[in-house]
Amino acid sequence: MKKLICFLLLLSLIGWTGYAVVYRLVTQQTRQVAQSKQPVLHWLRHEFQLSDEAFAQVRRLHLEFDGKCQGMCHRLISSQEKLQAQIEAKGALDEELRKAIAENEALHRECREATLEHIFDMSRLMSPEQGERYRRIVSERLILQGRTPHITLDGQFSERAQSTAE
Repeated sequence: MKKLICFLLLLSLIGWTGYAVVYRLVTQQTRQVAQSKQPVLHWLRHEFQLSDEAFAQVRRLHLEFDGKCQGMCHRLISSQEKLQAQIEAKGALDEELRKAIAENEALHRECREATLEHIFDMSRLMSPEQGERYRRIVSERLILQGRTPHITLDGQFSERAQSTAE
């Protein structure tokens, strides 16, 4: 009976060890992306199989745009907060509220246009097939859904751009 219990414990230990090893191997890339300071760049490099040269260009372009994007996202959040405050304070749609709505819509349009231009610039650094796939994925998840990379779903600013791979 002791031999059977020892055998089952050993078998269980081997099974759990095997599971842990396989789990770590299978989730290695996901863990690397999650721990990365720039998960979007990690995703871009691996998802679109970029060469070192193409990745260097994509990285440079992404980092240049990221600062501009963060600035636009800060302006959008400020505009949304102003609009929300006016909606809560007003009892009716007046000229001041219409102006706040127009300003917010103009900022959204500016952000979407700049982001779309960036998407086109990035896609030109990839092979034609990968560039087309990149445009489709990113435009579906950002432009068509009206999302902004640095604004979380609950409307808060985030230093880390939200991954389009979600």
